[in-house]
Amino acid sequence: MRQMKAQKGMYRAAGWIEVFVSIVVLVALLVFSAGLIKEFYTVVLNNGGDPDVLSDFLGSAFQIVIGVEFIKMLCKHTPATVVEVLMFAIARQMVVEHSTPLENLICIAGITILFAIRRFLFTDSDKEDHYQENIAVVEDVEKEECEPCLCIENEDEAEASVLEESAGLEEA
Repeated sequence: MRQMKAQKGMYRAAGWIEVFVSIVVLVALLVFSAGLIKEFYTVVLNNGGDPDVLSDFLGSAFQIVIGVEFIKMLCKHTPATVVEVLMFAIARQMVVEHSTPLENLICIAGITILFAIRRFLFTDSDKEDHYQENIAVVEDVEKEECEPCLCIENEDEAEASVLEESAGLEEA
C-alpha cells in the first residue's frame, strides 16, 4: 500500500514538473516571438532578395512552431502529438538547412513514414477524441471513486481496463 502511494506521489510530481517545463518553454517562446516580429521587419525592409535573411526568418519561425508543438506534446500524451512534432522537425530540416539531394530524399522518406504511421497504425484510442474520455476514466480509478473490484494497482492494467470498458460502452 505504501509503495502504491509512493508511486502515485512520484507520478503526480512528474506531472507537475512537466507543467513547469511547459510554462518555462511557453515563456521562452513568447520572448522569441518578439524577436521573430523584429526579424519580419528586417525581411520586409530588406527587399534585396537576400536568401540568407529569409532562411534565418524561416528557421526562427519553424523553431517557434516546433516549440508550440512540443508544449502540446507535453500537455497531451498522444501518439498524434509526437508524430506532429517529428514532422515539423523534419520539415524544418528540409526547408531551412541547405542539404544534399540524398538528405532531402531521406527527409521525404521520413515524413512519408510518419504519415503512414498516422494513417495505418493509429487506433481509435490513439486519436485525440478518445484521449480525454480515457483520461477521465483513469482519473476516476486513481481517485478510487469506483467499485473496489475495479481498482487496479498497475497502470498498464488500468489502461487496458479503461479501453475494454470504453469499448463495451460504445457497443451498447
